[in-house]
Amino acid sequence: MKNPQKSKALKALQAGLLASTLLAAPAFGARLAYEGFDYAEADGTSIVGLNGGTGWDEPFPAVSGTIALQPGLSFTGITTVGKAMRWNPNANTGQGRDWQLNPTAAPANGTYWFSVIVNANQSSQGNFNWMYSTKSTNGQNGVGVRTSNTGGALNFKPVNPNIDGAASMQAGTGTVGTPTFIVGRLNLTVGSDSAFRIWVNPSTDPNTIPGDGDSNSSQTTVSAADTATLRASIAGRAFGTSPGYVEYDEIRIATSFSQVLPPQPGVAEFEMDPLQAIENQNLTFNWSNLPPASNPTLNGSSVTIDGSGAGTTTLSAPAVNTTYTLAWTGVGSPLTQDFTAIAPSFTFSPASGYLGDTLPLNWRIPVGSTGATLNPGAVDLTSFTSATTGAGSTTIAAPSSNTNYTLSYTFGGNPFTLNKDFTLLPSFLAVIPAQAISGQTPLALTWRIPPSWDENTTAANTVILRYGSPQSFIDDTYFEQDLTLNTDPATGAGSHPKSSLFDSAIIPAAGETEYRIVYNIAETPQTLTDTITLQPLVIQIDDFQNAASFVTINNAPLADGVLAYLDRGHVWAEVPSILEGAQFVKLSQADKTTAAGDPPPHFNITFTAVEDATFFLFLDNRIGDENASNPPTLGGGVMDWVLTSGFVDTGLDIGLDENPVAGVVDVNASYSVFFRQVAAAEQFTFQEQNNGAARNMYGIAAVAPQITPVAFSASPLSINEGASTTLQWTVPVGATASIDQGVGPVSVDGVGVGSVSVSPTTTTTYTLTYVVGANPQVSLAPVTVTVIPSPVTNEPFIITSISVAANGDVTFSWPAPAGVTDPLLLTDVIERSTTLEVASWSVVPTAGATITAGVVTFTDTDPPAGGKAFYRIKRTN
Repeated sequence: MKNPQKSKALKALQAGLLASTLLAAPAFGARLAYEGFDYAEADGTSIVGLNGGTGWDEPFPAVSGTIALQPGLSFTGITTVGKAMRWNPNANTGQGRDWQLNPTAAPANGTYWFSVIVNANQSSQGNFNWMYSTKSTNGQNGVGVRTSNTGGALNFKPVNPNIDGAASMQAGTGTVGTPTFIVGRLNLTVGSDSAFRIWVNPSTDPNTIPGDGDSNSSQTTVSAADTATLRASIAGRAFGTSPGYVEYDEIRIATSFSQVLPPQPGVAEFEMDPLQAIENQNLTFNWSNLPPASNPTLNGSSVTIDGSGAGTTTLSAPAVNTTYTLAWTGVGSPLTQDFTAIAPSFTFSPASGYLGDTLPLNWRIPVGSTGATLNPGAVDLTSFTSATTGAGSTTIAAPSSNTNYTLSYTFGGNPFTLNKDFTLLPSFLAVIPAQAISGQTPLALTWRIPPSWDENTTAANTVILRYGSPQSFIDDTYFEQDLTLNTDPATGAGSHPKSSLFDSAIIPAAGETEYRIVYNIAETPQTLTDTITLQPLVIQIDDFQNAASFVTINNAPLADGVLAYLDRGHVWAEVPSILEGAQFVKLSQADKTTAAGDPPPHFNITFTAVEDATFFLFLDNRIGDENASNPPTLGGGVMDWVLTSGFVDTGLDIGLDENPVAGVVDVNASYSVFFRQVAAAEQFTFQEQNNGAARNMYGIAAVAPQITPVAFSASPLSINEGASTTLQWTVPVGATASIDQGVGPVSVDGVGVGSVSVSPTTTTTYTLTYVVGANPQVSLAPVTVTVIPSPVTNEPFIITSISVAANGDVTFSWPAPAGVTDPLLLTDVIERSTTLEVASWSVVPTAGATITAGVVTFTDTDPPAGGKAFYRIKRTN
């Protein structure tokens, strides 16, 4: 049965007082919240401020748009009483209505179940989340159900905080204008990927738990990064146009499937409200459907029932967690409810602040306590403390120094105290970002000064910004700007730019690295200072065409963890040292699929080098051949412009982390780093990315002055015995280079690049050294080439025939390997020598060999001069 509506005033007092209490681990099989909208208010009444059902810690909050009561929804097998709530188009709840102790962290790990009846008409659609995500302020993000209308059929899908969720179920899972019963399950592990699944119209038999393979279900994954953003609160947002709407009724949240099902006819029910309370607070217990004359007891004490088997009682909350058991004689097992005792608390948040702040104080003390007092100040808190919940709140002005506050009270004849420290924060000036680009990056300034800056009598009540180079402050040639109107006289908080004043952001010129706020306190000048680091502008965007969105130079320099794209959360990872601090261009990941226009121009971005610089191009290694283990395969129609325009592979890679988690580096894709030297005022155009439909969009960066990337690599790094690999290098232009292991001096072309093919017979480590002019010799990091030996078979075989033609050609035959009929698959190796010395054997190409009836026939058409030769055959598996 449903509990009576609770006092709105009581619930409103509870709402703001539990903000610092974390959600306790759910008890197994517990119902956490229920709302059946059994309100006496008329249809059309806004739900704002209404508070009913069980398990809620606040009334419905203020909403955007209209969410109002309407007649209740019905569904086969579910008996409903009261009303439902109707969401009109564009309505949203903000952060929603909390169903547990309003947590500041995600709910505890565990399995959570949810159910709701949904009804929609016309073209309406919406998200209804039973766990809200802090990723948005409009209720749209979270874990819940998305309803959409397609051709008169309702589609439902589970949504995660990234909205996209899983694909919609097939059309026909619901009907417009007909209520649908939805059940959801979240297996929550905070900090890990967590599975969320919904079922449409599942069985209402508590013994038939839905299965993951059910055809009426669909699943999505809540990412590890998103699980921490979840809060125990129902929230949502409706879409569409009037007169469309989405309605919800019979909301249940629990830790078992049976607890989110509607009551079964004749099945005993036992509920307690609230589930968590302070000592001495009233607890209300309700039960129903008990057998007649079954003599029920609550924790051993007799309680009564009426003719229908229902009853109720009220007890004072204990000081400790307690399990309440309802038992009776006759059919049925005892039912339990777990009570969580709320410890007395005293908080203000934040625990630190500035002079001029207002501190919100919240406390919870046992119901019936007397003499509640706050010190210092001897503030009587009695009138601010609820007589029914023990909860209270008020505000005070932040003190002028670090302060320990004490809340004292008397309960049961004994005195108690609660303590909380407040830390006064010093005045500050912050200029963001701390690293900027000259003439490019707009700066945002924030500051906090004591409110008494506005209380001077003879000194000016002004707040002045001064900025320039360090030398300009020595010469008194700095710039000055009056920011008095940007500063709040009540708090001393200020910001620039401030849109309401229509002031513009400061874009620093070269050398303008020092910023000062000057004001007076008690006629005495005060100064706050902050400095930034400036980079000269290296690369200037002239034009871009057919881009998915705008193109910009990132204000922050390239480093691990910097966002790589405008439209994704991907970040750069394992950035090579030569690229750290580089200026880089932010593109849209969507540009990887920008189609070639007809007619041109196609996708392109034109830059001018502001000074002599090195341009870098990052290319997904999978481009051209879908192989991530080697560099992109360019040419032949695949990004030909990269090679023809002079870009050279440095041999270095940069990584991309597509699912960043703080403190964890996970490279999901690797890019080869190409480079090209450009002169000041030189213009260059980056063109479209061919073969980009399934690959990541390229990246662009620049550094000045010019540098020559130094790299030494081998491709491939692992070869079979007898195969070859290519050593390649990039060294400073004009360098003299050499490689050990018998390779010797190697060539370097006009841009410092070279390569050589080697065929080591065993695993070999190569080291490249180079010298530029009279400078000391430099050794690059060695490269190891792994040689995989060819296994040798012990299968015996002999040459079955041999003959010499008049022209000297030698023809011989031997048994073919078992099962080999195609000469192209022949792995036998023919070697020839004229002296039988160990080092004299050489391989004879087997081109032209034939296999007939299991016999290999081969003719050496180029035998050595002199009429003498020795042959041998090696067989490998």
